[in-house]
Amino acid sequence: MKRIFSLVFCFILVVACLSGCANSKQTSETDETTGAAVDKVMVETAMGPVEIPANPKRIASALIGITGYLAALDTIPVGTATQSGFPDYIKSNLAGSVDLGETDSLNLEALMELEPDLIIGIASVHKEQYELLSAIAPTVLLESATDDWATFHTVAQLVGKEETAFALQKEYDERISKLQQEIKEKYPQGAKVAYMRVQGKELQILNPASVYFKDLYRDMSWSSASEGVVDFGDGWNATISMEALPQLDMDYLILAVRPDETSQQAYAELKKSAVWQSLEAVKKENTAIVDANIWFASSDPIALNIRLDNIEDMMLR
Repeated sequence: MKRIFSLVFCFILVVACLSGCANSKQTSETDETTGAAVDKVMVETAMGPVEIPANPKRIASALIGITGYLAALDTIPVGTATQSGFPDYIKSNLAGSVDLGETDSLNLEALMELEPDLIIGIASVHKEQYELLSAIAPTVLLESATDDWATFHTVAQLVGKEETAFALQKEYDERISKLQQEIKEKYPQGAKVAYMRVQGKELQILNPASVYFKDLYRDMSWSSASEGVVDFGDGWNATISMEALPQLDMDYLILAVRPDETSQQAYAELKKSAVWQSLEAVKKENTAIVDANIWFASSDPIALNIRLDNIEDMMLR
């Protein structure tokens, strides 16, 4: 209830401020039209057609995943939603960008002060806030998509960086093609890989057949190390016990660790356990301990290339 009241209050505040500025805004638009006109385009969004600047200059990101796309396109948003601050892997790309707080509780007052000319969010998260965001600036809510590159190209089109996006995908496709060939030469029959994460106090194993990971397993010619050991049902992950770990038939192990203190402590204890140290993949150092923010929360070209770095270090060193 408090959150709803806060959102309503912020909406009233935004509308009041915009109403108070109506005359100057209209004059400014008239001046721009008679002088240097600002080109606008109509784009299709999850919320219907929206008119936006053809070349937006002050972009605000309502989702850290979108911020990653912008960073890859060398476009610094004036403000961005975060997850406990800027991710380390793109922090240097965000100099001057304002932290707008968590994506589901954006600081609307700070956002309004930035005077963005375009806000980009995602429908599954920001649909309820759409009117509030649209009162501040033209707002594009993207459909949730499992095709990371399609979403990336949509963002590139919004900010006028289509050529950059195609060049980045071409570079990535060439790199992954080369890596695929090298892995196939080393493992003609394919490698069995277990993909796990430490989430709080839980050790979870991830379903290779899920929509989130099947492309990675296909591209790398990996097969599941958990076949016959873990029942995922319809889920994309499952908790795995210490007793079940030795039953995994794995050549390699990828472990993503969340950055929070509880997860880090659980990982420290896991490393000390006799069960963990007895695993063949661990004894052979066929492991990759990776950043969960990059492997789970990010799908931009910067993050995707770091994942390939991790895979190369693990399998081709």
